[in-house]
Formats: sequence, structure tokens, C-alpha cells
Amino acid sequence: MMPSSEICKVLVIDDNPSDVALVHFELDDAAPGVYEVTGAETLAEGLGHVAEREFDVALLDMGLPDSRGMETVRSFLEAATDIPVIVLTGLDDPHIGLQAVQAGAQDFLIKGQVRGELLERAIAYARERKAVEGELRESEKRLRTILETSPVGVAMTRAGGSILFANTRLGEMLGVPPEELFGSRAEDHYVEPAERVRLEREVSHGGVVLDREMKMLRGDGSAFWVLLSMQPIQYENDYALLVWLYDISSRKEAEEAMARAKEHAEAAARAKSEFVAVMSHEIRTPMNGILGMVRLLLDTELSEQQRDYAETIRYSGEALMAILNDVLDLSKLEAGRMQLDETVFETARLLHSVVDLLDGRAREKGLVLEHDVAEGVPEVLAGDAGRLRQVLLNLISNAIKFTDEGAVSLVVAPQEAPAASGGDQTGRVALRFEVRDTGIGISTPARERLFTAFTQADQSISRRYGGTGLGLAICQRFVDLMGGRIGVDSREGQGSTFWFEVALRRATEAEAAGPLRAAAAADGTGARGAQPAAAGGAPARPLQVLLAEDNIVNRKVAMAFLERAGHVVTVARDGYEAVAQAGRGGFDVVLMDVSMPGMDGYEATSRIRSLPDSRGRVPILALTASAMRGEAERCRAAGMDGYLAKPIDADVLEREIAAAAARWSVADDSLSGGDATVDGEGGIGDGLALLEPAALRGLEGQLGREYLEELLREFLVQARRYLDLAEAGVAAPRHPDTLRAAHDLKSTSINFGFRRLGALAESLEVACRNDDAESVRDVADALPACLDASLRAVTDLYPDVRLAAE
Repeated sequence: MMPSSEICKVLVIDDNPSDVALVHFELDDAAPGVYEVTGAETLAEGLGHVAEREFDVALLDMGLPDSRGMETVRSFLEAATDIPVIVLTGLDDPHIGLQAVQAGAQDFLIKGQVRGELLERAIAYARERKAVEGELRESEKRLRTILETSPVGVAMTRAGGSILFANTRLGEMLGVPPEELFGSRAEDHYVEPAERVRLEREVSHGGVVLDREMKMLRGDGSAFWVLLSMQPIQYENDYALLVWLYDISSRKEAEEAMARAKEHAEAAARAKSEFVAVMSHEIRTPMNGILGMVRLLLDTELSEQQRDYAETIRYSGEALMAILNDVLDLSKLEAGRMQLDETVFETARLLHSVVDLLDGRAREKGLVLEHDVAEGVPEVLAGDAGRLRQVLLNLISNAIKFTDEGAVSLVVAPQEAPAASGGDQTGRVALRFEVRDTGIGISTPARERLFTAFTQADQSISRRYGGTGLGLAICQRFVDLMGGRIGVDSREGQGSTFWFEVALRRATEAEAAGPLRAAAAADGTGARGAQPAAAGGAPARPLQVLLAEDNIVNRKVAMAFLERAGHVVTVARDGYEAVAQAGRGGFDVVLMDVSMPGMDGYEATSRIRSLPDSRGRVPILALTASAMRGEAERCRAAGMDGYLAKPIDADVLEREIAAAAARWSVADDSLSGGDATVDGEGGIGDGLALLEPAALRGLEGQLGREYLEELLREFLVQARRYLDLAEAGVAAPRHPDTLRAAHDLKSTSINFGFRRLGALAESLEVACRNDDAESVRDVADALPACLDASLRAVTDLYPDVRLAAE
């Protein structure tokens, strides 16, 4: 019912005045004063009333003098779109009323059944339905506006794939007008039509596809990338798919451009690394000759002036090598090829070594170089001692360089909070290293550039003090690599404090025991910084050395070093000659240059290793000027036993070839002594000396007698544990504990000069790796007697070691 306060204006268009009067009577009877009825006998007259005034509802007879049937309804709806229509029809044609409703009328009434209450309900329903339809039209209009202005392509498709709807943006993306998309097949626009089938199958099982990257086809056949989302919906009581497409072609092009740029950058980095490696070799090769010859020259009788000239050449050459090493370090850091190498080291010894090395330079300038270690800094730490030393050397060298008077101080103290963020800090200690000077200081603008490669405070500093500007950049990279941070506090003219903070691992008691004992022994003999040398550090006899080197200067340097040490040198000028000479045999060690024309050192080594008997087992040490990471691994992979970097250091050369020859001597004898006996009992190792006194004498010279005896006692105790593990290993030869015991016993025996025991241990290791239980049993049975015999031999020289047997 209509509210009494609202007048409902009703237009009745019917050519029968009695029907109009009946409507008026029924409405007035049902709700007096609520309805205002206006009549019209023709469609034209009714539309004239509509043009002149507003109506809330129209009752329309479909049989008028000027219009009949559905044409009447359509004409009125076109002219009066906002007025809800109720069609009046006769008893014999109610289906026409239904057709009218389908055409847009809100309801229909059959003449002869018009009553007041029915009229009221029909009018109220028509007005409500018209209002709802209006809201729906507005909502649809807003939705269509949103879809048409959306930057996302939107489509609705049937399950079979035909397109029901496409917005303007989708037409633009596909290059096809939206009206042409209606009814077309969706799969025609997929680069892989089967992909749409897979997507439809995926959503049909209750899933929703979100942001799937795939390629679509434009109308001209070109492909482009989209981000596709799809979900099932109900449309007109049927199953359909709603699809969103977002064009990501520009993003994919940017990604592809970035990928290409990355490839180009990586190629450039590889080219740079290769260039640095080549330049390293090309520069180090002549530098090897210069420094080597100067060292040889300084060992001869020279006048004071000649010695001064030679020292100047040596100093300049070493300075050039330092610059080269800085460039190589920076190159490796930038390429991500630098890795930390954790070792256990004594804190005070490392700091002493740095200060002792630079103390002479400080004294030359009249400076005091001092260092202080605060309480709470562990005696022994684990970390990359080499990189730590390099950072300290660089910072202190800079402090000395830029300080003309006063002092340079190194201070190390623990930090309350971890220096490095993130990571597991368990068992680590945060330390702060400070290098303080009373030098020229640094201005604020200059401090901002300090840690940039190839940069110094200003050009006048570069001209006055020299340098490449790489040192601090390398220091920063090393500290970053260690998970720490580095900085500087300074004021111009008032000195500087360079500092860095890193978290280092505390060494365990077992790890700390070795360095502390070595330090005590070294201090007792006055040899600060001495480290235990390998057995055979000084060869007991002249060695037969095959030198394969194509560079004439490098050959001269190496030959001079070797012959001065008393060795006999045979020269091979390329890889082919090296293989031919090695095939004749008789060499104790081969020094192999890796870069030679024709056949390089790697191939030559491979061919030598294929030679029969001892000729193929001769130790081969690589000689290379390459400083790039991975060179040592490449040499070992080729079958070489060691690695010597150019420029060659005479002491390092002597130590390495002696150690290699000693190791090979034991290994070669053990491999060829299959029919030998131990103490006449038919065991392995007969014919080998129980003990090489020269090896022990060499160690005694390095460590001192007291510390050597302590090490021997400790070794003999450990050796008995190794024998127990060997016995247990009969049941499981390849057990890791058995393999480790055999390997450790072999290496320590060789280091102390126990040749026969070392040979047995190596045989045990070989048998374990071959899972040969019978051979493991034979060696395990022979080991106790050999160990006892070795003990008797060593106690003849060192009686106090007998305590180990008690």
C-alpha cells in the first residue's frame, strides 16, 4: 500500500473510457485520496501527457486505435523509459502479457479481474521493480565504466572456450576490437593452446590461478608476456571463467635486458680475471728474474756503491711486487674469488710479527712503534691470520708513511657487543683493533673517499707520499669478508685512528696447546716466530733436480738457487723435453713451469705420471707466476705434488724440494719393498732405516732439544693409540677412524724420520682404502714390533724419551 501522505500519479491509456473509470473507482475505493488517475484513449495522447507531466506508473492497453500489440509496449518504453509499465490484456491472450514483461514491462493484469487490492499490489510491485532495475542499470554502468577504463584486460569465457565478454583494454592488448572478440575462441590467443586447457582443468577442481606468467598472441601473430589470473564464476545460471590479463611485456624486456647486462658483466669480469691472470704471469715472470738475480748478486762480493745500487733495485722490485699483489687482491675480491682460510694462531705472536716487521721502517723516520693488548683478549684465536696480518700491516704502514714525528700505536681490546651482525656468535669474541698515529690527519671530505679503490686524500698526498690508493679498499673488503666493520676517526693536522672490529673464534684447549708449546720452545731458543719444520727440511744429500722452464732468465735464477744449495740440475726447455728427460729416470724431484709453449706443464705432468715404475712417481712441484685463486687446485688435479709461486724465494724452494724428496723416498721404498721384513720376521719395510737422525737433528735445530723430546714422547703415546685402532680396523678396514689413524701415523712418522714405521703406516692406509682385511691384519701384526724398534732407536739419541714407554 502507498503511504497516505504520498500521491501516486497513474496514467491509464485505454480506448475504452469505462475501463479507465473502473481503474479510477477501484483505486479510490481501496485508498481514497492516494491515487491520482489520468486517462488517455490513444498512445499519442498518453505520450503527450507524459511529455507534459510526471507519472509514477502507467497502465497500458495493447489494443489502441493508433497502436496495437507489442509495438505499443516498445513504443511507450522508448519514449518513457523512467515510468514503470503494467500491461492490460484480455482474458483470451494472457501470453501476450508475458511477452510484454519480457520486452520490459514490469507486470500485466487481465481485464475483468481488475480489483482495488490487486491494482495496489501491482502498482507497488511495478514501482519497486523499476527502482531495482534502475539501480542495476546504474551498477552495471559503473562496472562497465570501471572495466572499460581498467589497465587490466578482462574477459569472460564459457567452459568451452568461447569469449562472452572482453573489455576495451583486452582488445588493445590483443590488437583486436572487443566486438570482434565476442564469440571467438579464447585458445586462439594462447601461444600454447594446450596451456588454456591445463588452466581450465586447474580451476575446475576448485582452484584459482593467480599471477601466472605466460605468453599470449596478438591478432597479428606476435607474442607478448602477460600475468594471468583465472577463476570460475556463475553466469546466467551457467559455468563460466573470469580471466584477468596484465601486460608485463615491458617488465620482461627489462628483465631480459638485465639478464643480458648481467651476462655481459660476467663476461667482462671473466675477461678481466683472465687479463689479470695473464698480466700476473707476464709481470711476475720478469720480476722473478730481476729479484732472483739481485738476491744472487747481493750474495757476491760487492763494493759499497754496487751494494747500494743492488739494494735499490731489490727495494724497487719488491715495491712493484707489492703494488701488483694489491691489484691482484682487489681483482680477486671484486670477482668474489677470495675466501677466508681459518687457522689457529697465537694472538701476541701475530702482533709481534707485524710490529717487528715494520719497526725498522718506523725507526728510520725517528718514530716510536708500540703495541698494547688489553686484558681479556684470548691468547689463542682461530681465524684467517694471513688476512688479519695483511690488514694490520697495511694500516700500520700507512700510519708510518703519513707520520713525520711522534708515535704509531697498535691497540687491541675486547668489545662488549659482537662486532659482526648476524650469524652464530657462540664461542666467538669481538675484538677492536686500533692503529693510532700523530701524523697529518685527514679532512672530513677526504675521509668520505678513503676506502674507495685508487683513491687518496688528495692529489698532493699522492705526489708527496706515493701509493696506489688500493690498500684501504682492500682492507675494507677483507674486514667485510670477516663479517666486521672498519672506519677512521681523524682531524686534519691532529693525527688519525684507523680501527676495525671483527669477531674471531676462541680456540679450544686442544687447538691452543700446539701454538702455545711452539711459542714457549721458540722463545726458549731465542728463535722468535719459528715454526716446526717438516722432517727432511735440509736434505741429507744433493738432489737430482729436473728443471722444466722455458724462460731463460727464470732458468738462470732457479739453477743458481739450486746449485748454490749443492743440487745437480738438468734443464728441460719445454714440456716435450721434460717428459723425455723424466723418462730416463734418476731424478729426485721435478720443478715444472706450468706455462710453456707447445706442451704446457699440466700435460707434461700427466704424461710423466703415465710412466712406469718410479719414473712416474717422481715428485713434481709446479712453478707458476699466476696468482689467481684455484691455481694450486689445478696443479694438484694435474698430478703435481706441490706449488711454488714466482718470484721464487730461495729458502722456500729449498724447503719444498727437500720435503717432497723425503716424502717420495719413504713412499717409493714402501711401494717397492713387498718382500722385505721387519726385524727379520718377514714383514713390510725390510731394508729401510728405522730412523733418519738427520731429520731429528733438523727439527732439534728449529725447536730446541727439550721441546723436540716432548713432541717425541707425545707422538709415541699417540702411536700406541693408532696401533689399537689398526687392530680394531681388521673387522672394518674402511672405517673412518682406521683410515685416519693410518694416515696420521704415516705423516707423523715421516716427519720424525721413522722411515720403516712410516712405510708400514702407508701400507696400512693403502690396505684400508682397498678394503683388504687380510693385508690390514698383516700390517697390524707387524706394527707393534716396528714401533718398539723405533723407540729403541730414538732413545739412543734422546734417552729422556724412554719415559714414554714406562
